[in-house]
Amino acid sequence: MAPHSRLGKVVGVALMTENMDKAKDFYSDLVGWHYKEVETPYDSKSVLALFGEEPVASIVSFPPHKHPEAQPVWRVIIAVQNVDEAADKAVKLGGEVAAPPRGDGPSRHCLIRDPQGNFVILVDANSEAAKDSKTDDVELLEKMQRLHNVLA
Repeated sequence: MAPHSRLGKVVGVALMTENMDKAKDFYSDLVGWHYKEVETPYDSKSVLALFGEEPVASIVSFPPHKHPEAQPVWRVIIAVQNVDEAADKAVKLGGEVAAPPRGDGPSRHCLIRDPQGNFVILVDANSEAAKDSKTDDVELLEKMQRLHNVLA
Protein backbone atom coordinates (compact mmCIF):
# COMPACT_ATOMS: atom_id res chain seq x y z
CA MET A 1 0.00 0.00 0.00
CA ALA A 2 1.26 3.49 -0.83
CA PRO A 3 2.40 5.49 2.17
CA HIS A 4 0.34 8.47 1.07
CA SER A 5 -2.64 9.40 3.27
CA ARG A 6 -4.83 10.23 0.25
CA LEU A 7 -5.02 6.62 -0.96
CA GLY A 8 -8.65 5.73 -1.72
CA LYS A 9 -9.89 9.28 -1.24
CA VAL A 10 -11.33 11.94 -3.49
CA VAL A 11 -8.31 14.17 -4.08
CA GLY A 12 -9.75 16.70 -6.45
CA VAL A 13 -12.40 17.79 -8.88
CA ALA A 14 -11.96 18.65 -12.51
CA LEU A 15 -14.30 20.39 -14.89
CA MET A 16 -14.05 18.63 -18.24
CA THR A 17 -15.03 21.06 -20.97
CA GLU A 18 -14.99 21.65 -24.69
CA ASN A 19 -14.56 25.41 -24.23
CA MET A 20 -11.77 26.21 -21.77
CA ASP A 21 -11.98 30.00 -22.20
CA LYS A 22 -15.73 30.12 -21.66
CA ALA A 23 -15.47 27.96 -18.53
CA LYS A 24 -12.63 30.06 -17.11
CA ASP A 25 -14.50 33.31 -17.72
CA PHE A 26 -17.68 31.96 -16.14
CA TYR A 27 -16.06 30.76 -12.90
CA SER A 28 -13.79 33.78 -12.68
CA ASP A 29 -16.79 36.11 -12.85
CA LEU A 30 -18.99 33.89 -10.68
CA VAL A 31 -16.68 33.03 -7.78
CA GLY A 32 -13.48 35.00 -8.31
CA TRP A 33 -11.18 32.22 -9.45
CA HIS A 34 -7.94 32.95 -11.25
CA TYR A 35 -5.87 30.38 -13.08
CA LYS A 36 -2.43 28.91 -13.45
CA GLU A 37 -1.60 26.88 -16.56
CA VAL A 38 -0.24 23.44 -15.76
CA GLU A 39 1.69 20.98 -17.86
CA THR A 40 -0.13 17.75 -18.57
CA PRO A 41 1.30 14.44 -19.78
CA TYR A 42 -1.67 13.97 -22.11
CA ASP A 43 -3.31 15.63 -25.09
CA SER A 44 -5.38 18.28 -23.39
CA LYS A 45 -4.97 21.74 -21.94
CA SER A 46 -5.34 22.11 -18.16
CA VAL A 47 -5.43 24.97 -15.68
CA LEU A 48 -5.40 24.98 -11.92
CA ALA A 49 -8.18 27.15 -10.51
CA LEU A 50 -7.11 29.22 -7.52
CA PHE A 51 -9.14 31.17 -5.00
CA GLY A 52 -6.65 33.56 -3.49
CA GLU A 53 -3.56 31.38 -3.39
CA GLU A 54 -5.39 28.12 -2.64
CA PRO A 55 -5.94 25.53 -5.39
CA VAL A 56 -9.63 24.62 -5.52
CA ALA A 57 -10.17 22.70 -8.78
CA SER A 58 -8.88 21.99 -12.26
CA ILE A 59 -10.40 22.86 -15.60
CA VAL A 60 -9.40 20.49 -18.38
CA SER A 61 -10.19 20.58 -22.07
CA PHE A 62 -11.35 17.31 -23.56
CA PRO A 63 -8.57 15.43 -25.34
CA PRO A 64 -9.08 14.51 -29.00
CA HIS A 65 -9.61 10.85 -28.01
CA LYS A 66 -12.44 11.53 -25.54
CA HIS A 67 -15.05 8.85 -24.85
CA PRO A 68 -17.91 9.22 -27.36
CA GLU A 69 -20.45 9.69 -24.55
CA ALA A 70 -18.35 12.16 -22.56
CA GLN A 71 -20.15 15.41 -21.82
CA PRO A 72 -18.93 18.57 -20.10
CA VAL A 73 -19.18 17.75 -16.41
CA TRP A 74 -17.47 18.08 -13.06
CA ARG A 75 -15.54 14.85 -12.37
CA VAL A 76 -14.07 13.55 -9.14
CA ILE A 77 -10.48 12.36 -8.97
CA ILE A 78 -9.71 9.38 -6.71
CA ALA A 79 -6.22 8.28 -5.62
CA VAL A 80 -5.44 4.58 -6.04
CA GLN A 81 -2.46 2.39 -5.25
CA ASN A 82 -2.02 1.14 -8.81
CA VAL A 83 -3.89 2.71 -11.74
CA ASP A 84 -3.59 -0.34 -13.99
CA GLU A 85 -4.83 -2.77 -11.35
CA ALA A 86 -7.70 -0.44 -10.40
CA ALA A 87 -8.75 -0.15 -14.06
CA ASP A 88 -8.78 -3.95 -14.41
CA LYS A 89 -10.73 -4.30 -11.17
CA ALA A 90 -13.30 -1.73 -12.33
CA VAL A 91 -14.05 -3.93 -15.35
CA LYS A 92 -14.36 -7.06 -13.18
CA LEU A 93 -16.83 -5.17 -10.98
CA GLY A 94 -19.07 -4.26 -13.93
CA GLY A 95 -17.56 -0.91 -14.91
CA GLU A 96 -15.59 -0.03 -18.01
CA VAL A 97 -12.34 1.67 -18.85
CA ALA A 98 -13.34 4.77 -20.82
CA ALA A 99 -9.74 5.94 -21.34
CA PRO A 100 -6.98 3.42 -20.65
CA PRO A 101 -4.13 4.12 -18.23
CA ARG A 102 -1.66 6.68 -19.58
CA GLY A 103 1.39 8.48 -18.31
CA ASP A 104 4.35 7.19 -16.35
CA GLY A 105 4.92 6.79 -12.64
CA PRO A 106 3.11 9.36 -10.55
CA SER A 107 1.50 10.95 -13.62
CA ARG A 108 -0.29 7.67 -14.47
CA HIS A 109 -4.06 8.06 -14.68
CA CYS A 110 -7.14 6.67 -16.40
CA LEU A 111 -10.84 7.32 -16.78
CA ILE A 112 -13.31 4.68 -15.71
CA ARG A 113 -17.07 4.51 -15.93
CA ASP A 114 -18.78 2.86 -12.98
CA PRO A 115 -21.76 0.49 -13.40
CA GLN A 116 -24.16 3.42 -12.85
CA GLY A 117 -22.61 5.36 -15.74
CA ASN A 118 -20.53 7.87 -13.73
CA PHE A 119 -17.10 8.77 -15.09
CA VAL A 120 -14.31 8.89 -12.49
CA ILE A 121 -10.64 9.79 -12.92
CA LEU A 122 -8.20 7.47 -11.13
CA VAL A 123 -4.72 8.79 -10.33
CA ASP A 124 -1.66 7.32 -8.73
CA ALA A 125 -1.72 7.99 -4.97
CA ASN A 126 1.78 9.46 -5.30
CA SER A 127 0.75 11.93 -8.00
CA GLU A 128 0.91 15.67 -7.52
CA ALA A 129 -2.91 15.75 -7.70
CA ALA A 130 -3.10 13.44 -4.69
CA LYS A 131 -0.25 15.07 -2.76
CA ASP A 132 -1.55 18.60 -3.25
CA SER A 133 -5.01 17.78 -1.93
CA LYS A 134 -5.59 19.66 1.31
CA THR A 135 -9.19 18.65 1.88
CA ASP A 136 -9.69 16.21 4.72
CA ASP A 137 -12.69 13.87 5.02
CA VAL A 138 -14.69 16.12 7.36
CA GLU A 139 -14.13 19.21 5.23
CA LEU A 140 -15.09 17.32 2.06
CA LEU A 141 -18.30 16.02 3.65
CA GLU A 142 -19.19 19.52 4.86
CA LYS A 143 -18.62 20.95 1.37
CA MET A 144 -20.76 18.23 -0.19
CA GLN A 145 -23.55 18.87 2.34
CA ARG A 146 -23.48 22.63 1.64
CA LEU A 147 -23.69 21.91 -2.10
CA HIS A 148 -26.61 19.53 -1.52
CA ASN A 149 -28.40 22.20 0.55
CA VAL A 150 -27.91 24.79 -2.20
CA LEU A 151 -29.17 22.45 -4.91
CA ALA A 152 -32.10 21.03 -2.89
